[in-house]
Amino acid sequence: MGESSEELMAKRDELIEQLQGEWAIDKDIKSTNRKAIRLGGLIIVAGMALIIVIFPGMYFVASGEERANVLDGAGEFGLIMFALMAFFGGLVFVGTHAQAWWHRKLNPIVVDGHRLVWNKKKGFVPERVSLLGLEQVVTPGGDDVVFAPLESGFKMLLEKMMGSSGGAFGTCILGSPGEHNTPKISSAMFIEGERLIRLLFEVAAINTKLNEFEEADEPKA
Repeated sequence: MGESSEELMAKRDELIEQLQGEWAIDKDIKSTNRKAIRLGGLIIVAGMALIIVIFPGMYFVASGEERANVLDGAGEFGLIMFALMAFFGGLVFVGTHAQAWWHRKLNPIVVDGHRLVWNKKKGFVPERVSLLGLEQVVTPGGDDVVFAPLESGFKMLLEKMMGSSGGAFGTCILGSPGEHNTPKISSAMFIEGERLIRLLFEVAAINTKLNEFEEADEPKA
């Protein structure tokens, strides 16, 4: 049996209570460096793993004479691909540091009561959202499911490898009907960014269920 609307509201109040206060930007350069190295290294490892998977396919698809050419060029091909992956990994490393440098200039997110406000800095319009109206935490892929149970073992492994660095480039957008300029948060750029996003997702999920209760109770025309 599902939870009642009263139970859901009580649970939401508990979550909102956990969100109270400031959510500080991660200004530790060492922390940023760890995230950047992890992401850059993951690009290299993932790229090389893909090559290891593709190469046997190339070999078996080729004819007898072509197989010899595939084997002869394997070493050179591997070095070229490693250099390419290292290049992209380096770009990710630099990009992570650049984004962190920008975020270090910003103020923390503040939750006071039912309002979440990110007054980034002078010259920027504060980003706001009501936690009572929050209905979505939209990930870069377009889903509104954050830290949901992962069905794929590969995805679970990838999530574990990325850790807190996973949100370095992935900006989560908070969605609330009727509100504009709601916050857009890169979780890795905050000291407790993963926890912040998880709590916001749980609040949004409860709000969605409460809205379903309200729609079910509305009299039909």
